[in-house]
Amino acid sequence: SAVDVWACGLILAELLTNTPLLPGETDIDQLQRVLALRGTPDVWAADWPEVEGLQDYDKISFNPMPEAPLAPLLGECSEEAVELIDKLLKMLLC
Repeated sequence: SAVDVWACGLILAELLTNTPLLPGETDIDQLQRVLALRGTPDVWAADWPEVEGLQDYDKISFNPMPEAPLAPLLGECSEEAVELIDKLLKMLLC
């Protein structure tokens, strides 16, 4: 499933860098880190219009953030590895 693909991206990044990609301290901190990396829903919702219908979608909000570059977090990983991890960590869940 899409969540498994997302998890594979995180695991691959951790294996290649020997450090967690998104080391959140709490559930909200974790969500903040994910959104800071991949961008807030207002940035990518056009690609996933159903997101606004999800339960609890409107219970918390974050300032709009664009997607951040992944390569600086992946140290000396190859371009191919960065591209693969980037594709695995897309927010589009279909």
